[in-house]
Amino acid sequence: MIKKIYTTWVSDKPYPEKYLPFLEGWKLLMPDYEIEVISLASVVKSKFVVDAIKLGKYALAGHYGRCERLYETGGLYFDIDVEILKRFDPLLGKSFIGREDAGMVNNAVMGFEKGHPMLKACLDFMDSVDITIPNIELETGPWLFNRLYKDFNVKVYPEEYFYPYHYTKTFTPECIKENTYAVHRWAKTWG
Repeated sequence: MIKKIYTTWVSDKPYPEKYLPFLEGWKLLMPDYEIEVISLASVVKSKFVVDAIKLGKYALAGHYGRCERLYETGGLYFDIDVEILKRFDPLLGKSFIGREDAGMVNNAVMGFEKGHPMLKACLDFMDSVDITIPNIELETGPWLFNRLYKDFNVKVYPEEYFYPYHYTKTFTPECIKENTYAVHRWAKTWG
C-alpha cells in the first residue's frame, strides 16, 4: 500500500478552519506520506457526482471521490474530523476498515490496496443507485461498507483502533487505548 492519505472536502465553501489542526497533525506524524484533499475541483465528475453536486449533496460526491481515488491508487483515507495519534505504517500490509461498534463498520478511516474489488463494488453501487432515496448519505457510506465488507478480503479492526468512543457518547481521555491509532471526532459534516 502506498504512503498516500486522502481526505475529502467537496463543497462550494472553503475547507473549515476548525479541522485544519487534524490535517496538520497528519502532516506532523506522517511527513513521508503524500496528502491530497479531494475537492469540488478535483473530484471525478461521474454521473453520480454531477447529480450529487446539482442537488447540493456534497457529502455524496465525497463518498464517490474517496472510493474512486483509493481504487485508482490505493492508500489511506481519513474524514476531515479524524485525529491521528500514531503512524499507520504497521497497518499498511492489508486493506482495512474499522468497527464503530459491535454491529457496524465505518468508512471514516480506511486503507485499501490499488484496485481492490470492494471499492469497485462501492463505485458500481453508487453508479446505479437512485440518488433521491431516503438515507442516501448512509446508503453510500457506512451502510454500504457494512453490507459489502464480509464478501471481500478486508481486515476489520475493533472499535478501539479508530472509533474509541461511539457517536452517541462524549469523548474522554480514558477511551484511548494502546491500540488506538486515530479518534474519529464525529463532527457530522455531512449534515
